Amino acid sequence: MTLPGDLRRALAEELREAVPYARPYGVLWQYGNGLPYDAKTNPHGLRGPFTAEEMANGNILICERDNCRVIEVDKRTKKIVWQYGVTGAPGVADGYLYAPHRACELPTGEIIVADFGDIGAGIPGRVLVIDKATKSVVWKYESPSDSCNGAIYWDDDRFLVGAWGSHRVFLIRRSTKAIEWEMPVQGPEQIQKLTRWGGFGIVATNTGNSFGGDFLVCELLTHTVKEIRMSDKSVVWSYGDGTHWDYGEVWNKLRSPAGVCRLGICDPNRWWPLTVIGDTENSRIFAVTYDKRRVWQLGGVMGRAYHAASIPFGHPCSIRPTRDGNLLIADWARNVVMEVAVPFQRVLPPTLDTYVFKDYSTTDNFADSLIAEVHGYQRKMVLIANKGANSLDYEVYGGWDPSDISYLLDSGSVAGGARKAPVITYMPFAFMKVRVKSTTAGAPTTCDVSIHCAGVE
Repeated sequence: MTLPGDLRRALAEELREAVPYARPYGVLWQYGNGLPYDAKTNPHGLRGPFTAEEMANGNILICERDNCRVIEVDKRTKKIVWQYGVTGAPGVADGYLYAPHRACELPTGEIIVADFGDIGAGIPGRVLVIDKATKSVVWKYESPSDSCNGAIYWDDDRFLVGAWGSHRVFLIRRSTKAIEWEMPVQGPEQIQKLTRWGGFGIVATNTGNSFGGDFLVCELLTHTVKEIRMSDKSVVWSYGDGTHWDYGEVWNKLRSPAGVCRLGICDPNRWWPLTVIGDTENSRIFAVTYDKRRVWQLGGVMGRAYHAASIPFGHPCSIRPTRDGNLLIADWARNVVMEVAVPFQRVLPPTLDTYVFKDYSTTDNFADSLIAEVHGYQRKMVLIANKGANSLDYEVYGGWDPSDISYLLDSGSVAGGARKAPVITYMPFAFMKVRVKSTTAGAPTTCDVSIHCAGVE
C-alpha cells in the first residue's frame, strides 16, 4: 500500500532523527592496572572492586569488598580524594568496614554502604549512611541474620535493601527503621530503581500502570534478572530460565548475574530501552530488548571471545550508566573499574514501514477495531484521517496480550475531513489497537487508519 504523499512526508519528518549512528567499542577510562592492590608494590591498584558509580561531582565512587573500603577517585587525576574504611583491615568499629559490597551516593551527598558482614562468624550485616565531610555514621541498620549486599535510595525517607542472609529485598524507613515491604529474592545482587524517564539516561517501563515494574534485581542463585512490581510483588519481566549456562547450551541462559541496569541513551523519550546484564561467571555483559532479543555483547563466555573487538572481562559485578551515555563497570576478578563505550545508541538502522492500514466506514459505536502486532519496534505511530463529513471519536490502546490490549494511550475526536496529529509511543508494547466511531447517531463516516513502526526488528 502506498501512502498519500503528504502523509508519507509527515511520517518521514517524524522519523527523520532515526538515523544509523555507530560508536566504537573501547575502554575510555580505567582505574586499576589489573593486579591486586599491594601497599608496597601496587599502591594504586584495586582488590576486589564490587561496584563503581559516577558521582554528582564527576568523580568515581568505588566499593572494594576485598580491601574493606569505599574510595572516591578523582576522574581526571586518578587520585583517591576520599576514603571510608581502613585499607585491608576488616572491622565493625567506627571508621571500619568488614566486607562492603555496594556503595552509592545519596541525593544529600551522603554515602550509603551495604556491608556484607559474616553472619556465620557472628558479624552482622549492616547498612551505613556516612556523612562525607565528617566520616561519621549518621544512620545504621544491622541484623545478625541479614548479609546486606545492596542498598539504594528509594525516596527521602526510605532505602531498598538486598539481603543474602534472609534472601529478601526489603524497603526500610530511615526515620523509624521500620520495614514496610519485603519480598523473597534468592541471592539478591545489584538493584536498580526504575523511574519513568529518569536521570542518567535510565529508562523504565511506565511505572505505576498495569505492566510496569518498580525495580530491577539480579537473583544470583536462580541465574535470572527480574523486574519487580511492588504493589503485588509480581515479576513483570525476567531474563534467564532459572538454570545456569553450560557450554554448548542456548545463549539465553545466565550464570550468576550480578550487575544490571536499564538504559535509554540520548533522548530517552525516543529510543528503545535496553537492559544491560552483567553475566558475571560467563565473563560478559550484553544488552537485550524488552522482548529479550540480544543486540550486542562485550566479553566472552567461559573465556571465549565473542567479538573481535571484545573487551576482556573477569567477573563484571556492577554496571552503571554515566552522564555521557557510557557504562561504568566494576570487574571484581580483574581488579579494575572501566568506563566503556558500546554501540548501543542505535540498535539497527531504522526502517520506514507501513505496518497495518485499514480504509473503512464506521458507525456510531466502537464495534470495529484495527489491531496490529508491533512486537520489537522502537517507535509506533498511529495516523487517522477522517474522510467523511461527520466527526469521529477515536481510542488508541497498547498491551502485551492480544486478548487484553487495554492500556489507553490517547483518545479524542477528529472533525469531518480532518486528519489527527500522529499518536506516537515508545513504550515496548507487543500489540496496539485503534477504535473509531462516528459521533453522529445513526450516521456513519469513512476514515483511513494506519499503524506504522520504525526501529528494531
